[in-house]
Amino acid sequence: MKKITMVIGSMRNGNSAFMAEAIQKTIPEITTFTLGNGINYCTGCLECDELHECVIHDRMDDILSSIISSDALIIITPVRYSLMSGDVKVFIDRLNPTAVSESIVGKDLFIIAIGQTDESEGTIQEAIDSLKMFSDNAGLNFVAGYPVFLCYASNDLKEKENDVAEIVSQLRSLLQ
Repeated sequence: MKKITMVIGSMRNGNSAFMAEAIQKTIPEITTFTLGNGINYCTGCLECDELHECVIHDRMDDILSSIISSDALIIITPVRYSLMSGDVKVFIDRLNPTAVSESIVGKDLFIIAIGQTDESEGTIQEAIDSLKMFSDNAGLNFVAGYPVFLCYASNDLKEKENDVAEIVSQLRSLLQ
């Protein structure tokens, strides 16, 4: 099994957390972080271009260390207005120290995007596409994106056991 880091882009104990728990039950070796509190915004100082590390020291230090030592990264994000969560955007901004050092180049990336819309609207896929563009720019190996539709309430994913099981099964197979 590959060494895997998973980040959950929502502090709410809802669908993203439920999906993460389902993955962890099947692949317990994953190191998991919930984004949000304790991760400061990137200030755009660009010191990391010279230092190859961020001058802001917070929870992101542990997350970066885990990602750098991992083979794969899973990002789970709620989707609103075709966008990833704000916490995921802050996380991506804070990955800037890895750009010059290329310390995440070649790592596998899996994205799970959970939203309210149905497949015909395309908004959840647009969030995945945005994260895929980040992946391409960062030199990550985008392996798969999993859109999850029609999750309005915080516990809707509990009613979609087959969808969750299928995503977890595919992830497990791809992460072997």
